[in-house]
Amino acid sequence: MELDKVKVRKLKQTLQAVHKELGDMPLMQLTVLLAAAEADLYKENTDSKTIAKDLNISASSTSRHLSQYTDWTWLKRPGVEFVEQRKDRVDGRRRFIHITNKGNKFIAKITKLLD
Repeated sequence: MELDKVKVRKLKQTLQAVHKELGDMPLMQLTVLLAAAEADLYKENTDSKTIAKDLNISASSTSRHLSQYTDWTWLKRPGVEFVEQRKDRVDGRRRFIHITNKGNKFIAKITKLLD
């Protein structure tokens, strides 16, 4: 299989844009954000367990990755506010994941580079 030079360049530019915006970040952390965005596009209510199952990773890893995108990370530092978690009105222990306007703008910016 031969590599497509244009696709490789676009992917590299996209990852550079992510790095410029967010600094060093594990690739799985970005994958979790994109999975949350995809789920948010198709479903009204998606939780971290659903995302974890979709990506075949642990629920605790998914929650930890998602917390980096909220307003306050699990390390007790300010986050980038790309994701918000809303309580389920029926089951207060469950939280639904939604991408914020700021998160949508960031994802639109990096996906545009793939065009």
